[in-house]
Amino acid sequence: VRTEAHSGSPASLILAAAAEWQPDLLVIGSPGRTGLVKLLLGSVSQKVLHQAPCPVRVARGGATLPATPIKIIVGLDGSAGAEAAAQAVAQRTWPAQTEVVLISVVPQIPLVSSSQVAMPMSQWFMEERARVQDSATKLAEELRSTGLNVSALLKEGEPKSCLLDEAERLSADCIFVGAAGINAIDRLLLGSVSGTVAARATCSVEIVRASNAQALQAAASAV
Repeated sequence: VRTEAHSGSPASLILAAAAEWQPDLLVIGSPGRTGLVKLLLGSVSQKVLHQAPCPVRVARGGATLPATPIKIIVGLDGSAGAEAAAQAVAQRTWPAQTEVVLISVVPQIPLVSSSQVAMPMSQWFMEERARVQDSATKLAEELRSTGLNVSALLKEGEPKSCLLDEAERLSADCIFVGAAGINAIDRLLLGSVSGTVAARATCSVEIVRASNAQALQAAASAV
């Protein structure tokens, strides 16, 4: 362990250090409680979260009792980032009885008046649901092989709301989610999910970035 002290823009200095050192994980604290501190630290964490070249963990303290198993939520959507999030959990050493809940969230089929639109849309939603479920099944098997207690949930709705609600319900210690994808639309949609979950969750949140190889493989399998 070593310490360094600098003066200047916190987010810029942290990102510059990350670019130079290439860490495996960047850990930052959550925003403070007062208005000004929360605003300043919140802006730092969001900038670091979106621009860091490595996984970022927004750490929050909890009141978990020593004898209580660690509870981890992994948000899945079939993307390379989500797979990387699950693998990040699998590659670490956890205490005995650690519980992992894989939560796959698929959008609800919207109501449309035209049958010409409804049929293709319904088919797409069914295929997307099957793809996400298949990915979740494979990742669950991988995690169980490491000795973790793994369960899986399939939810319909808005991903960020579902993840936050389930984290509250399960009293999770940490949520693992993938970062943005490889194109502009993915960065917009997935980024909004990871950013919102990191900002609003009451537990720690880790945003995991997929390697270029993982992202390209996931993109090819989704075509």
